[in-house]
Amino acid sequence: LEDKRSEVKKHFQDMGATGAEPIYIYTGSAGPDALAQIEADITKIRPVLVIFDPLFRLVKVKDGNAYTEVTAALDPVLRLARNSGSHINFAHHSPKCATEDAGDAVLGSTAILGSVDTLLLIKRHEKYRTIQTIQRYGEDLPETTLHFDSQSRTTTIGKTKVDKDLDVVKNAVLSFLAV
Repeated sequence: LEDKRSEVKKHFQDMGATGAEPIYIYTGSAGPDALAQIEADITKIRPVLVIFDPLFRLVKVKDGNAYTEVTAALDPVLRLARNSGSHINFAHHSPKCATEDAGDAVLGSTAILGSVDTLLLIKRHEKYRTIQTIQRYGEDLPETTLHFDSQSRTTTIGKTKVDKDLDVVKNAVLSFLAV
């Protein structure tokens, strides 16, 4: 809901999409009846995955920090996920300041974290990005490095951040000792 259609199309083409894939994309602004339109499309198309990017362009709230308001705004989205069987993923932003607690890395109300089954958090570090999860059910994915291929615009998962940081330190010590 914040990217131009041409950019989204180019991204899929860079990843190898031909246009024959059963992928449906809506770009533009979300009007007051957007969720009802999306629900009708989900009923008709029966997608496995639905992505809203970003959340607050679809779910309108006056105060993103107001727990009751955010909870009420997310309830229709949660009902849609439960009733349709589609996995609903929404992208959301983090605050500008860094935080150690992954649960505090969600911009706005704690109602957002409290409403999801999985928080998938992507962080930018100086030399790489990481991904981690907070799971309502099951085990959390530890902070793990990501490798981005700029040509195909695809991402693969690497070592845990701890292991990657140990490799950096190990290589620095070995380089120092080799001098």
